[in-house]
Amino acid sequence: CKGKVAIVINPTNPVQKMRYEGWKEGLMATAPGAEYIAEQNGEDNRATSMSVAETILTANPDVVIWYPFVEEMAFGVIAALEAKGVDPAKVAVFTEGWGQETLDNMAGPKPYVKGAMITPSTTLAKAAVDAVGAFINNGTALVKDLPQVTDLVTPENALAYFKARGYSLSK
Repeated sequence: CKGKVAIVINPTNPVQKMRYEGWKEGLMATAPGAEYIAEQNGEDNRATSMSVAETILTANPDVVIWYPFVEEMAFGVIAALEAKGVDPAKVAVFTEGWGQETLDNMAGPKPYVKGAMITPSTTLAKAAVDAVGAFINNGTALVKDLPQVTDLVTPENALAYFKARGYSLSK
């Protein structure tokens, strides 16, 4: 991948800081032609993220990859892209998290979201209960990291993925 990359993050959120390190490391390893042109605070807020993205687009209308770290910020970025008339075929928004809007965007006629990393809440809850149960019942030490399966959802598999979890298109 060659092209400009913009990050929209809440730098006060420790989870997003960890995601950021992994994202940057992974992108640089797989896409050395990528050029980071902006890392802005979206405050986990749609309106703030839209404003930040509008400012980035004014200076860099040719950004091709956007990584807002949570769905709320992703849809702020998408609102800015739509307002500027950016063709969804020419940009890719990647995020972590999911919901009805993610499905509607990915499976809709103008998919800006090209990828969402999702760890279903039921999977996280089960891992937590299993760890606590092992601690209480067996004295098993709690560990800092519990590896979890994370799913990559794309426009190609979004409808089937979300449908399997009880979602349907709202349009």
